[in-house]
Amino acid sequence: MHGVPSVEDLDPWLALITAVVGAGAALAGAITGRVARRAAQGKVDDSPLADRIQRLSSTAVLAKVLADEITAEIAVIEQRAGRLAEEAEQAEILAGLNEKHRQAMAQALRTELHDSQRQGRWAAFWSSALWFVAGVAASILVTLFVHPF
Repeated sequence: MHGVPSVEDLDPWLALITAVVGAGAALAGAITGRVARRAAQGKVDDSPLADRIQRLSSTAVLAKVLADEITAEIAVIEQRAGRLAEEAEQAEILAGLNEKHRQAMAQALRTELHDSQRQGRWAAFWSSALWFVAGVAASILVTLFVHPF
């Protein structure tokens, strides 16, 4: 429960978020590199200032939307992690039952099972005895009325 989680323990959504953030960082790095290259080469964007401001604004809005989505997904992951922590705590409590408790529970279950088997055995005995008596009675009746002496 403690230490670094293994790959199997990682949430698929966390992997997806990490991949999206990584792709975003790679894209930002590529754009920054291209802008830096263009500036080094002396190429300047000749588009009107209003167009550049519009592009910057739309990019900022898109970045905010993406950041909000990532924040919401992180909140869901944190909620899941909280539930998993509670379940792990409950599992540790259950595992913490000492040997005496386990033996007492096992003994109680064995006693209950033994009692129910004994009751089942007696029920089967009396059922068999009843059917035996019914069979004997039927045989006597058939002998007396169907095949008289």
